[in-house]
Amino acid sequence: MSCFWSGTDDNARKSLNDGRFMAFAVVTAYSKKGDDIEVDYKGCVNFYKPYNIEIDCDMYYEDGYLDDDYNKYIDEYIKTRDEIFEEKVKAKQDEMN
Repeated sequence: MSCFWSGTDDNARKSLNDGRFMAFAVVTAYSKKGDDIEVDYKGCVNFYKPYNIEIDCDMYYEDGYLDDDYNKYIDEYIKTRDEIFEEKVKAKQDEMN
């Protein structure tokens, strides 16, 4: 079975709109193929301020470990998050005008 957002997942994401700026959610689905277990991921980012916007995310992962420079990953995450947010706010403003 492929990955999907259940009604429980939808309600949980909506309940996170408690004054926070944003939240990120991931659901997984597991399937067995022979001796292997495959995992399917589905993700989204919810921005709550200044507009309630939900963006589905492509999920991917790489086998292996991250290096020890965690600040590099945090900086890239913040940069990408801010770019997406600005893009979506501008689109919403254009849509409202």
